[in-house]
Amino acid sequence: MRQVVIGLVIVVCGVAFADEIPVANSKVQAGTFSGRASYVPWSGIWWPMAEGRLARGWNGTECFTYSSTTKSYTVKSGIPVNDRSPLLKYDEFVRLAAGTDPQSAIHELHGSGNFHHHVYGDQKAQYDADDVDYSWWGHCNGWSAAASLEAEPFCPIEARGIRFDVADLKGLLTESYFGCAADFTGSRYNAPEPAQKQSYTKAKELLAALDAGTPPAASQYRAWYEAAFDTTLSQNYTPAAYRDALEYYIEYYDEEFTKAYEDIRPDVFHKILVTIIGQQKGVVVFDISANESVWNYPAYVYETEITAKPNRTIDGTTRKVFEARTVVHYADDGVSESILGTRSFTKTYTYELYTTLYGYLRGGRWLGQSVDNHPDFAWYPKYNATGADSSENARLLYSRIKEILPAHHESKDAATFELSANGTPSSEKRGANSPITWASPVTTGAHVTLAVETSLTNVAAVKYFTEQVIVGTGFIKAKRAALTPVGQGLSTVVTLGSGKRMIVAHAYDASGRLLAIDEITVNVP
Repeated sequence: MRQVVIGLVIVVCGVAFADEIPVANSKVQAGTFSGRASYVPWSGIWWPMAEGRLARGWNGTECFTYSSTTKSYTVKSGIPVNDRSPLLKYDEFVRLAAGTDPQSAIHELHGSGNFHHHVYGDQKAQYDADDVDYSWWGHCNGWSAAASLEAEPFCPIEARGIRFDVADLKGLLTESYFGCAADFTGSRYNAPEPAQKQSYTKAKELLAALDAGTPPAASQYRAWYEAAFDTTLSQNYTPAAYRDALEYYIEYYDEEFTKAYEDIRPDVFHKILVTIIGQQKGVVVFDISANESVWNYPAYVYETEITAKPNRTIDGTTRKVFEARTVVHYADDGVSESILGTRSFTKTYTYELYTTLYGYLRGGRWLGQSVDNHPDFAWYPKYNATGADSSENARLLYSRIKEILPAHHESKDAATFELSANGTPSSEKRGANSPITWASPVTTGAHVTLAVETSLTNVAAVKYFTEQVIVGTGFIKAKRAALTPVGQGLSTVVTLGSGKRMIVAHAYDASGRLLAIDEITVNVP
């Protein structure tokens, strides 16, 4: 904390700190390198706050009426439970399980205290009048974390008689991960107000004049100070008396805006990729927009080409210089609510890396288009708390969502429960760019042997279904329909017509609790 004092005026600037993403101090050398996470994050929508579809509904059914007089929402009556929004389905599930309605859906729309995940009413009118761009406000951080840590929901699940579709499950997980625990590196960039930028430019001009021994009239310094710190001085001071304030303001502005725009520095960016994706085989999230808007996406693959350049003296020290061209693969959220698997995109970054003569990173700079098109910050999701969190919908509890999901939903280990078709296990058919098998079906005849292998000891029944999917351009999505039963038992032979289809297996315990699910795609020519 630093204080600047002129007369009786005190200006205080505080900084909050977060845990940095732990990175390895690995060496840099010329060559071609790559890294891939052991798990592919799934695609899901970012649920824009301007639309409120988590509460109002995503499937074409409007679940609320809005009164422009009272500026409030009311739940519509008579809507079948399976046609309701994700949060209304959750509310009904909790009511049946615990006897009370948590009203998470209305809470999502109205907000409370510091929680506001929906833009409407007088606040929307004010934003529109002030030309505030809220079009990018949404749940991309919640989706990024859920997609990085949770197994993908890829089929409808029935809990207490309520069918939760793929979109419902992904939406609930997205909201519940909005405030998850994470390590964080970088500074979120917030663009300066025009007045702040003017004060910064004037401060550099007045300080330069002081350093040159040719300061303008003291009145200019006073006018600058009063405008910069929004205060009124009680007396005049000589130009030299403003030096500390000028230096402070320039330092504050550079730290708050200039450096925040330049970070993440490319050397830190490179270390994060190598450590998290390359060495730990994990998924890391980047805000890929260097400007004020935030667009979070989980990164799971990188490919980099590093070229050695002549040594250079940087800040008085001889450094090795390398030029890097790095391609990062991100899971995409500009998709349908019901998407299955992963639709991805790539971004290419160019930058210099500076190292010691032994090759250890000591700095870098962005090059070319990456100067204005690089990640703003990075974060590494760690876990999701089961209790209420004020930064997200506190009436939606992760612990309750886990009651809807299979008991072993969090396990990504195929040994827990794995489905096979004609002896080919699902793990062999999951693509390098998708957590589901649709892109790599098992080709079979009309008679298909379905079987499961599991390490679970309490499986009492296994049921097999076909899932109805809709094929789009480059991706598929789940159809809003019940699964179609085709057989049961640890192993069964089913007869299928020609075509490509997804087969789903559900394992249950003796009480009927859903333990685990798996899927595999088969194609009958």
